[in-house]
Amino acid sequence: MQIPDDTYDAILKMFLSNYETRIMLMIIRKIGNGKSSAVISLDEFVDATKIKPAHVCHSLVKLKERNIVSEMSFGSMTSYGINSSTTWRSNITMKLTQDQVEKYEKNFKEFWNDYPLKMFEADARVLYMNLMADGVLPKELDDAEEGMIRLYVNRAKKTLDQLDETMFPYPTNFLKRDKWRDYLQYRNLKIKSL
Repeated sequence: MQIPDDTYDAILKMFLSNYETRIMLMIIRKIGNGKSSAVISLDEFVDATKIKPAHVCHSLVKLKERNIVSEMSFGSMTSYGINSSTTWRSNITMKLTQDQVEKYEKNFKEFWNDYPLKMFEADARVLYMNLMADGVLPKELDDAEEGMIRLYVNRAKKTLDQLDETMFPYPTNFLKRDKWRDYLQYRNLKIKSL
């Protein structure tokens, strides 16, 4: 079975994490033309994508939860396929309208531009949008980001320009599991003079 063009169009519009995208591309590559699924081992996923086994498994679970990927087990072998894009569920909660996603995309870009460590942007975008869907306000994340920067500047006894960006948490770690809330208390912290 050839992957239809509308499926590729849907992939381009989805908020997929880096790992999810690589897993999907691996499945599409293995399916090739004329097949609806392909047997792929965990080792094959790891070898082809260079993603750790635990992350491969987690990404596959997420893709299956959203009905993007199908899975069938035959004893010790597992076959994977790509479902019709009409059945996919967004990983951004359905509580957000398209207008809200567009609005929050602007907020995310501001957040991203201000964040000191620029890594894993696509994954951070998904986490950010899900927080918006859960009712977190962009101002709360901005305040938490400011608090985190103030805390790290004070701890290092340097100016922000003097700090190595790798001293800051990954944006994905900042946004996960409400970790960002830990920094709200520091948003009014006075920067110590050097």
